[in-house]
Amino acid sequence: MEITLENGKAKAIISTHAAEILSFKRKDKDFEYIWKGDPAYWSGRNPILFPQVGSVNDNTNYYEGKAYPMGNHGFARNSEFTLEEDDDTRAVLSLEADEKTLSQYPYHFRLKVNYRLEGTKLHIFYEIINHDEKAMPFGFGLHPAFSCPIDPEKTMEDYVFLFDEEEDVDFLDGKIQPVSHEFLDPDDKLIPERKSRTVTLTDGRNSVKVDCSEFKKIMLWSKPGAPFVCIEPLLFTQDKKETGVPFINKKDVRVLKPGERFEIGTSYEFL
Repeated sequence: MEITLENGKAKAIISTHAAEILSFKRKDKDFEYIWKGDPAYWSGRNPILFPQVGSVNDNTNYYEGKAYPMGNHGFARNSEFTLEEDDDTRAVLSLEADEKTLSQYPYHFRLKVNYRLEGTKLHIFYEIINHDEKAMPFGFGLHPAFSCPIDPEKTMEDYVFLFDEEEDVDFLDGKIQPVSHEFLDPDDKLIPERKSRTVTLTDGRNSVKVDCSEFKKIMLWSKPGAPFVCIEPLLFTQDKKETGVPFINKKDVRVLKPGERFEIGTSYEFL
């Protein structure tokens, strides 16, 4: 099911499948800002990464001494969400534990996503609730993919990433980083302790600004030759080489007590 959020300046389309943004267009520009999910490169668009980010070599996590198989980035990205509220500029979707999720992650939870369109900015607020009788460890992150080039008459090399602070990583030199597949390939670019509150993809006239201020890490990623880039705000990343480590003992894992909730938000501003 698709939900349309619209005001006088912009239109966004959200899917109940994975609670993903399918489209974002400004009314004064004929550009699609959201990656179309072409499976020739990558079929994702902007998945929610829950209850893990990334994966380990054997695709197995360990909770309370038992092994549970789980695919890359968890199951929210492949789940059907329930539409709880819907009006012209706001939509609320939720995902709750069921037989399928419990076979991968032995906890009763509720993941709620609140979208709100304001001008040309899309605000997104997430809420995770532990409905179980035991402590619930989890990882969380976002994987938004944006068209690059945004303007189809330009190329990826016409774009830069703008950071509002200088980052302590060796692959960045200053606050401006030219975008290219040479820079993004072959490995993703992880900033493990971000300083910047926002990262902007821009050609000088057309931009998308991602608010990362409530997240710890930032990942920049694309696929070889693909016309998109991801600016990913993350709380947690799996160590791919780890096997057999209890999930609750992994670095940056969050833990909710029974009945406790976790809240976090971001926004994407399309300029």
